[in-house]
Amino acid sequence: MTKRIFTIWGRSGVGKTTTLKLIAKEIQRSFFHAKSNMELDPLPHGDIVTVITITLPERSVKIGITSKGDPNTDLRVRLEELASTDCDIIFCATRTSGTTVEDVEEIEKKYGFRAIWVTTYQNGHTEEQSALNQQSAEELVRLMRFTCNL
Repeated sequence: MTKRIFTIWGRSGVGKTTTLKLIAKEIQRSFFHAKSNMELDPLPHGDIVTVITITLPERSVKIGITSKGDPNTDLRVRLEELASTDCDIIFCATRTSGTTVEDVEEIEKKYGFRAIWVTTYQNGHTEEQSALNQQSAEELVRLMRFTCNL
């Protein structure tokens, strides 16, 4: 399996953190034998770092998720930790340019990941953002299943 890093990039306040938490929850819902190192129901407040292990008939897959993607928040350290603990798939947040993007590119090269750069659904209407975040999470889990043959 090709190792993947799904990078949700965007400016501040567009739903990246919420979408990443929803992705973790959706993975647990979608895979019967998924086990996480943290409780995701209800969704925790603030940023998360979690590893979910999916046990499939032919193999196990480790998925790391880190939601803190602002500059100067040690994203590279968290990505290094997830990559060096044998995560096959990583989901993370970054800004649109700068050090957080460079952090992902460095992990991609160092550990042999292939990055897929995506963004959340957004429309600028706060009352609709929750539904858009949920839809983004579901779509990204489908993308993960497709690109990683799960």
